[in-house]
Amino acid sequence: MQRSFGTDTKSLQVGFAAEAGVRAARLAAAGAGADPSALDAWLPLVGGDHDRLGPDTFQPKGEAVPGGLATKIFPCCYAMQRPIGAVRLLLADAPVDPADVVRIVVHTPEAAVHPLIHSEPHTGLQGKFSLEYAVTTALLDGHPGFVSYTDGYVERPLAQRLIGLVETVRTPEGSGLLTGDTSVEITIGDGTVLRATLALPPGSPELPSTEEEFATKLADCGADVPGLLVGLDWKGAAQLLRDTFPVHHPKDHA
Repeated sequence: MQRSFGTDTKSLQVGFAAEAGVRAARLAAAGAGADPSALDAWLPLVGGDHDRLGPDTFQPKGEAVPGGLATKIFPCCYAMQRPIGAVRLLLADAPVDPADVVRIVVHTPEAAVHPLIHSEPHTGLQGKFSLEYAVTTALLDGHPGFVSYTDGYVERPLAQRLIGLVETVRTPEGSGLLTGDTSVEITIGDGTVLRATLALPPGSPELPSTEEEFATKLADCGADVPGLLVGLDWKGAAQLLRDTFPVHHPKDHA
């Protein structure tokens, strides 16, 4: 499945899943039914185990997402959020001219970067699954946005030079994306070595995004998005989607 990362297939899979959800909702609204107990047999087939979520998870006051909801601040693989955050932390203390960088070393548990399969990215899609580009785009763009993951941005001469400088030291401990810490060391031309270590990605429940980070993310989604979301709650969000993307049934055009 991971071989689809960095290709059109990744986005298509998400699109097909959303399409299936919309289709199911429309069928249910039209009266189509099914036997929900089929899900009880299906979940074990894909490794699901609701008992691991705790006895209160599915109760009215239980958490829909155990541990809290994480916000992905940057539009790339979640495994890249922590390396980007570490570089941003480093730059906050000591601004760096990317042209002066001569060496980059990333220390990370192997499990934390397992999905990042493109070490020499040349397209925007590959850049979304590249540890090397995570460090590079943070150095060049500060707050990586959608434009950072276009082909032209990944192919920037300076970006390609920085990608080639990244060395990765991987350790075997742990088994998840949030295992251990991620550390970044950047050496500049005069021999100065700058370091930063991050245990949690920005936007995680224990390290929530700042107002500035979230505002920047929303603005990158579209100039009108921040205004649309002012004071929005769950009920209002559903109505906003209905108003923005009205459903047109075939009979409407008969």
